[in-house]
Amino acid sequence: MSTLRRAILASLVAVVVVAGTAMAGSVNGTWKGRLLDPQLTGRDVPPPERAPIKDFPISTLRVGSASAELSSSGVTMATHDPPTAVSSCTMRFRYAAAQGGWRLYRQVGRMQLGGAVSGGAPALSPCYTRGAAVRFRPAGAKLKIEAVGYYRPDEGAGNFEGWPMRGYLSR
Repeated sequence: MSTLRRAILASLVAVVVVAGTAMAGSVNGTWKGRLLDPQLTGRDVPPPERAPIKDFPISTLRVGSASAELSSSGVTMATHDPPTAVSSCTMRFRYAAAQGGWRLYRQVGRMQLGGAVSGGAPALSPCYTRGAAVRFRPAGAKLKIEAVGYYRPDEGAGNFEGWPMRGYLSR
């Protein structure tokens, strides 16, 4: 291989490495959007039985290099609360692994509930008491996210193949 070709190849490799590093860091920051449950909104659900997307609360994901925080706020799921009663929940996660382009985070501690109501977490929210995990990866200008309420490391990524809540978040 000629010296010029080697120089060009080395330059291309350097550009790819720099771009890859920039992409890896680009998920840090604040993202917002709705996480949907495919069992309630998927193609296999007959239209009259589908949950309206507007009924899912808007979630906020704050991502750092070693931790993440997922917060949701919306109407409470309790029937004994007024229809306008609002609650919120926050879950904290620690970075666990990189798997096939995804960054995997495992829940740390219990979720925190807020609001002046007794109805628990927001209806249709990705709020899990403990043992949850989230994973996400860049998807163009958005962030693709999946959340599961029960995650066991010995089961690997198989936990995300069934019916996790999913969504695309924006900055």
